[in-house]
Amino acid sequence: MKILFSFLFFLTQISFLYSQIDGNKFQHSIWINPPQVKENFVLNFNIRHDLLIFNKTVSDTFKANVQVQLEILDEKDFVIDRQIIEVNLSCAAYEQTISKELFYSNKFLLSLPKEMLKAKLSLNDVNRNVELRLPPFNFSLTSEPKMMPIFISEKDVRIIFSDSILTKFSNVYSFDATKNLLVLPYKPTEQKIIVEFENSIFEVERVNGYSSDLSLYNFEKLKLLEGNYFLKFNSNTKEKIPFKVVWFNKPEYLKNISASVRLAEFIFEKDFTKEITSYSDEAKYIELFQAWKKFDPTPNTPFNELMAEFYHRADFATVTFKSLQIQDGALSDRGKIYLLYGTPKTNERSFSQDGKAIEIWKYEGQINHQFIFVDDDRSGNFKIKK
Repeated sequence: MKILFSFLFFLTQISFLYSQIDGNKFQHSIWINPPQVKENFVLNFNIRHDLLIFNKTVSDTFKANVQVQLEILDEKDFVIDRQIIEVNLSCAAYEQTISKELFYSNKFLLSLPKEMLKAKLSLNDVNRNVELRLPPFNFSLTSEPKMMPIFISEKDVRIIFSDSILTKFSNVYSFDATKNLLVLPYKPTEQKIIVEFENSIFEVERVNGYSSDLSLYNFEKLKLLEGNYFLKFNSNTKEKIPFKVVWFNKPEYLKNISASVRLAEFIFEKDFTKEITSYSDEAKYIELFQAWKKFDPTPNTPFNELMAEFYHRADFATVTFKSLQIQDGALSDRGKIYLLYGTPKTNERSFSQDGKAIEIWKYEGQINHQFIFVDDDRSGNFKIKK
């Protein structure tokens, strides 16, 4: 427990890790201690399942084999430490192998000398014989650390002094339905810290009642959206500590804002989408978020679960329902019904006397309705008939 507390106390400045690998699929965060602490370098990582290739086995399970390697180099690029973690994942269903919500989590703990060092992190996917490398990053182990943000979910506060926390912290604030807390391993002289975003300044008060040894801050009232922010530990200091708000499980569809606005016509009046057509992508994104607010089940938080679900459905529909005529399956008739109502209770497929494919989707509950789709031209473009 003492060592874990010292991990938090002796954080030092280090550049964030960047990679050509999708950062949403291979997440990683660090904290560093001075050399007097036994294990003074901690790097945790999370591998999202859809980054990997899973092979089907004779027992109808799916397995992935990955090696994650961390190399530490000195100023002359000599390797002074190397660690490899073998990852063997098994999934019972194919849907788990392509999941954007399932992760493998682990950590590296090293004892390193007090000097300037370089780290190289790579992932070797054995099933496809591909090595994915992250750009090297430099760091320094010194006796005068500078703080960097550590965020944990509120539900993990109870394990703050256990080994489990070493795979549950992050250097970024996650934009999702989770309630996240900033952790400072000491008691600042001031009750408040300052968060800056562009030209805006916010004060955040320390939260009491979690731990007598830690300072925790709840950013929930700030309603932070995705972007780059800064921390200041008092109003007099000029030092700003950067941190990011990242939507890790962001729907792919939302990364194309023009397509996202076009799809919003299923929900909003066409006048809305026409009005913002000439806006910049950034302005369109803001307006789209504001428009979805009227359907937000949790209006006191910035994360809109209904909007996220709609565009996650779009990710599924765009691939599943595409045809020769409609490349974006989310714009098809089946795609529209799926976006509005989700997965049907039953989905029956048959053929007419002239060989046309027919699908009947039945819903129960609030709509209690069935929809009939027919592939009239045998191109895979099922058009709604009822």
